[in-house]
Amino acid sequence: MSAVQATATVTGRAHDEIPDGDAGAFDLVMRPGLDFVPDSDGRRVIVVDRVSGRQLRMAPSAAGLLRSLDGTRTRASLAADLGVADPSVVDRALARFAELELTTTVADAAHLPEPKAPRRWGYRPPGILELTILNPALLLAACAPVGRALASRAGAALGAAVTVGGLTHFALAGAGALHELDRPASLPVLVALLVAMVTTTFVHELGHGLSLVRGGGRVHRLGVMLMYGSPAMFCDVSEAWRLPRRERLLVALAGIRVHLATAGLSGAIAPLLPHGGARQLAAALVVSNLLMGAVNLCPFVKFDGYLALIGWLDRPNLRAQSMEDAGRVAAVTVFGGRLDSRPSLRRVLFGVACAVTAPALVTSAFLNYQAFALVVLGPVGSVLVLAVVGWAGFLGLRKAVRWFRLAGEHGAGPLRRSAGALVLAALVAAVLYGVTVPRTVTSVYASTPQGPVMVLPADTGADRLAGHRVSLQASGMVLHPAAGEAVVCGGAVSRPVSAAAGSPVEIGVDAQISRTVVPLCTDGPLAQPDGLTSVHLDDVPLGSWLVGTFLAPAWSQLF
Repeated sequence: MSAVQATATVTGRAHDEIPDGDAGAFDLVMRPGLDFVPDSDGRRVIVVDRVSGRQLRMAPSAAGLLRSLDGTRTRASLAADLGVADPSVVDRALARFAELELTTTVADAAHLPEPKAPRRWGYRPPGILELTILNPALLLAACAPVGRALASRAGAALGAAVTVGGLTHFALAGAGALHELDRPASLPVLVALLVAMVTTTFVHELGHGLSLVRGGGRVHRLGVMLMYGSPAMFCDVSEAWRLPRRERLLVALAGIRVHLATAGLSGAIAPLLPHGGARQLAAALVVSNLLMGAVNLCPFVKFDGYLALIGWLDRPNLRAQSMEDAGRVAAVTVFGGRLDSRPSLRRVLFGVACAVTAPALVTSAFLNYQAFALVVLGPVGSVLVLAVVGWAGFLGLRKAVRWFRLAGEHGAGPLRRSAGALVLAALVAAVLYGVTVPRTVTSVYASTPQGPVMVLPADTGADRLAGHRVSLQASGMVLHPAAGEAVVCGGAVSRPVSAAAGSPVEIGVDAQISRTVVPLCTDGPLAQPDGLTSVHLDDVPLGSWLVGTFLAPAWSQLF
């Protein structure tokens, strides 16, 4: 994930489908804070919960039942009004309403406070923390003329021409512009890139909002968030569900179009600029915006690509339902049992991809912050790291227990489930101890009057590196092309090394600091005076690698 991540978000939870139940009750009333709006197809109603931000889609008959709950009607009279002969249908509908917290009793309704505005802070699992900054209604109204112009046929054609033409020009210019990203960036270029990407991200979110407003919806929230550990912005476009499919798709993809247009415009300019900071900035904007667009297209987490997919398919709960289906299939496959109806293979595979992608992003964020926690927070950081790892292990164990119980609900006996548990444990052990992964050491190298050296990592002894081949890479602003190979040919010594060695940023000061290094032997002169190094030590079992990566650093700091 890049430092600044943009994505539109559907506020609160996804829509929950309510059965087409019809019926009545004695002392139940509709909970305050609910609004009713027609769905875009005219065949259903969307219930908007102003307190939690949920939007729940239901049939008009179910909506009528909910609205008619005033505490005075009987089950029989409500059933008659809805044309249902069996009042038990009413009971089932009311049970569903209660499960979704849409109803309350007459006595409790008198003591309920008035619905409050949604909190500025919000959390959406597994790793999204939101902070609302403002209501962008006035800003979007001021920008509406620009939005209408860009959404017109002429505006869309111009945007497509800029995107395609600019990226084609950049590609035909050859590797010259891309080579700008092989070298470190100056501080002004880095600051300019950060400002440009923040601005593009803000325009990305305005694009979502303007598309929604143009379709007749409203945007109530604009803010910032931490998404899987990366700073981001969000725009509440939950009302897009009230629009027809095509308009939903345009709202979801509006932000990605901003990134593509920015990449195209930068790509058209970059080859025309002379070698230097401006050309490097333009090339970095091409790569960064293409990467942002690609990440946002991912359909397996709640990024723009997923919102576009569910909006077009009209399946608001697709991700949750697919993961649930994949879990049921996994449960009966491992622990036995038989499903009444087996979901399609495509649905199961989509669910598996969704279930894997979010933990992978959380793991990536954990690895990014792990070193900071250990170095800056010390023992407190170690405790936090171990707590996070323990919680992740608990969640995995809880998922296995859930599958074990689910298999029992689908007819698997104790013996079959026990056998499945043993097979699963054996399979996990075989993977942890039978699958090997490379163990590598990364650091930086620098040129000194005595020859090239590699800075010795704090947790690696010189004797472990002796005689190993070292891959050298340039420490570019974005790209890190190969810069040659070397061999560790001596023991650890202390030498002055440039503080900027291996940095992707040119700090402009040639400060020297004393570091513990090992000498490197090369076959010829270095392509770059300093850069990055990678040493392949050996191959270790996956279990050992996991312990060494996630547990050992924090454990060794405490004990």
